[in-house]
Amino acid sequence: MRARLFFVFLIHASSGLAEEPAYYSPEALLASRDGKLLYVAETGAKQVAVVDLAQGKTVKTYQLPQKPTGMALATTGGVLYVTIGGAEGRVVLLDLSSGKVTGS
Repeated sequence: MRARLFFVFLIHASSGLAEEPAYYSPEALLASRDGKLLYVAETGAKQVAVVDLAQGKTVKTYQLPQKPTGMALATTGGVLYVTIGGAEGRVVLLDLSSGKVTGS
């Protein structure tokens, strides 16, 4: 299986220049299975942002109890496993439909 890497650049429609990113210390990126969404672990804001790649903008954010450091998507696509914290970190489950965060 080949891995794909996506880079997201937001282009300002009137000037054609890239806008200043609105992300807070991105630590990890993860594409959805269909390639339409990009999950961004933002350590500075203690959240996961969801970027719609077709629209080129953040469409949702999920607040976390600590800084996210990594992510994995469940095979069903409805749950995001997120590693949080530093040396004493843990894994939390983020339900993508409800936004509810539960411990592992």
